[in-house]
Amino acid sequence: EPCNRTFSTRFEGASSASACMCPAGTYFAVTLQDQERVCHPCDDNVFDCPGDALAPGDGPPVLRQDYMIYPPLPPQQSIPPLPTEQHPIYYCIDVDACTATSNFSSLAAMCGS
Repeated sequence: EPCNRTFSTRFEGASSASACMCPAGTYFAVTLQDQERVCHPCDDNVFDCPGDALAPGDGPPVLRQDYMIYPPLPPQQSIPPLPTEQHPIYYCIDVDACTATSNFSSLAAMCGS
């Protein structure tokens, strides 16, 4: 089964859907509308996206130190393409208050409080 057009594989000729992973510069996301699994492009100003290493979604995006998502995402298995209308991304005026994190469901993880 071929990979969705946004995915990649670690080697040419991979024959299993489990070999489909998100390349660097993207992250594994599930769209809110139709629950489609995609590799969503990273906004390099806001996120660091290493890409997946061994399985889809094992390389989550890391929100850079200067940013936060408010309100935080509900705890869930996958991340939607961000930002969303319900979960905008804000620039932190006090940069020391916002820490880099891949935990988008915890205000304490994003804001260090």
